[in-house]
Amino acid sequence: MDTACLRTAPRTVSEGLDFLIGSWDVTGATFDGSAEPKGEVTGEECFTWSEDGSLLIHTWRHERVSCSAETVSAGYEFIDAEPGTARLRSLLFHSLGPFQDDGIPYYGRLDGERVVLTGPLRVTRTLAYDGAVTVESELPVSRDRWVTTEHCILTRLP
Repeated sequence: MDTACLRTAPRTVSEGLDFLIGSWDVTGATFDGSAEPKGEVTGEECFTWSEDGSLLIHTWRHERVSCSAETVSAGYEFIDAEPGTARLRSLLFHSLGPFQDDGIPYYGRLDGERVVLTGPLRVTRTLAYDGAVTVESELPVSRDRWVTTEHCILTRLP
């Protein structure tokens, strides 16, 4: 990751997302019951504002080791606010699934220092007291019940 991850700009998106800006080291795990076997997750993520400040751009590269096999997940996510609302929307493109012409849409909200986006999964990013960010990915198993598929900790890189 490079210094572009530190760029700031005037924004139209909620400034509450600023806690995500920067480059991050990723450590975590996937759990049984997810789309992937139980295993370890390591890698890097970067969040930066677009030049005009209208989009939060998220890039990542994760290495996943499970059952003695290694898989690489890499991708892009673009987050903004729906015009005239506080609702966030995200469009995700990643290397592990079939390409979809319209990406993989997620919608959600900012709740203090916590971002919750829901699409095929529910992804919650929460700023911890020590400056790290916890990321919880959950899969719906019924209308009101979710199961954790992945838990990661993002630690800010210098």
